[in-house]
Amino acid sequence: MLTLRNSILIVLAAGPLAAQQQIEIQATADTRVQGGSATVNFGGDITLWLGNPDKTIFLYFDLSAIPAGARVTEADLVLTFAADNGLGANAIEIGGVQQRWDELQLTYSNQPSVAWSGQRQTVSANGPVRWDVRAAVAGWLDGSRRNSGLALRGDGPLKGARSREFSGTSDRPKLRIRYERAATGGGAPTLDIQTELEMIPATYPDEVGYQTRLRHQGDQTVPVTIKETVPYPQHILPRAVTGSATYVEVNATGGATGTATIQYVSLSGGPTQEVVFTGSMPPGSTVTLGYDVHVHPICPANATENIHRVVEARAGSQNSVTARGSYRAACPGYQGPYIDSEPNDMDVDAGGAFEVGIRNRNPSPVVIGLFKPGTDGRTIGHRIKLSAGQFLTGQRIPAALTSGG
Repeated sequence: MLTLRNSILIVLAAGPLAAQQQIEIQATADTRVQGGSATVNFGGDITLWLGNPDKTIFLYFDLSAIPAGARVTEADLVLTFAADNGLGANAIEIGGVQQRWDELQLTYSNQPSVAWSGQRQTVSANGPVRWDVRAAVAGWLDGSRRNSGLALRGDGPLKGARSREFSGTSDRPKLRIRYERAATGGGAPTLDIQTELEMIPATYPDEVGYQTRLRHQGDQTVPVTIKETVPYPQHILPRAVTGSATYVEVNATGGATGTATIQYVSLSGGPTQEVVFTGSMPPGSTVTLGYDVHVHPICPANATENIHRVVEARAGSQNSVTARGSYRAACPGYQGPYIDSEPNDMDVDAGGAFEVGIRNRNPSPVVIGLFKPGTDGRTIGHRIKLSAGQFLTGQRIPAALTSGG
């Protein structure tokens, strides 16, 4: 899935840091998949088996107990191994899961993609084993990586770890995290938006993931509103959250509360939806809204059209802040070229470089332009030429690019 992140940073306020604190978080979902039972779900098992043939563990941890703005100094994944087949050691590799999954639905046949890290720990005896996951946890907390969990695999002899269903709580999968809590000073909120597409342009009709995140950096609890208009004929589709259909998924940290609704406004061209969140945010808290948009623009056959996003938020008496972004969508009958990417987290901010893997699925060469906001307020970009069918991985796009209008 290709992730383009369009962000507006209103203020960067790094206050003094308090003493380190430690927290232990148990897994909220875990299971395994195996090639020999491709359609079987093992979500209720008390043992997480790794190794041949084709066994992989998936784990998910809810980090909402960690306050917004915290700086992670240490983070370890701990698994307690208690079973094997007696055939020796196994070097277990860890990676980041790239899409959402369900503990009671996951099988080998529908397993999500994993960005394997190359980081391994050798399991040779029963007992606790640790993997350093500080980079992943820090990315989940600051929003530069999407938290879809962790995966582990090993090509060697079978090893079995306790799952979250095991009766002894101390042996269940856990994260041990040390962090420094950021002091909350005065300051305006920050707002950023992210749009996730499987193909560029988005195919007709397609489902595109929208995300909006508001961070409150003030020094007192304030009322907040977040609003985005989804112009007709685009409209929001329900997504399954904890077994029920939800149109807007709300995730809040640091004591933030509130509700999101979909309102209808009368604009030229047809009925238009408006996502509106209203609530309350203490200092240092965040609110993240997620919704899936059905994209089918009305435009000439075989062409493409820009779909624009504008999100506005207000916290307390601060002036409202706005984040803008856009992406291209295919019109009816469009035949290409299409561009896609290997699943990854791509942090496209104004100040840093990023890496991308891209593929040209058109039978002819194309020139791709990658753009992001510049630190001077202008768009900066980088162009890459891909031959027919070419896949380019690990392409590093520098922080300082050619300025554009």
